[in-house]
Amino acid sequence: MDVLDLPILEGRTMKWEERPTMPMFKVSGMTCGHCERAVTKAIHSVDPTARVNVDRLKGTVGTDSKADANSLAEAIRGEGYEAEPLAAA
Repeated sequence: MDVLDLPILEGRTMKWEERPTMPMFKVSGMTCGHCERAVTKAIHSVDPTARVNVDRLKGTVGTDSKADANSLAEAIRGEGYEAEPLAAA
């Protein structure tokens, strides 16, 4: 999966994983596209405007949501996955 480049000030770009304030989660149990959609739907249930980046191979999920990380993790758990917020970079 390609890393998503996001625009930042002065025409530069920053890789999705490099965004310092972006909530990241370790999510166990994702094995298919349905899993990706379920996790994305869970995050959107808390923050409908959030962008979500799911990496099944790494078992990580990133989002630009401003919602509380614990609320997002709880929503992911509600879909049947183990989810833990990762420390901010």
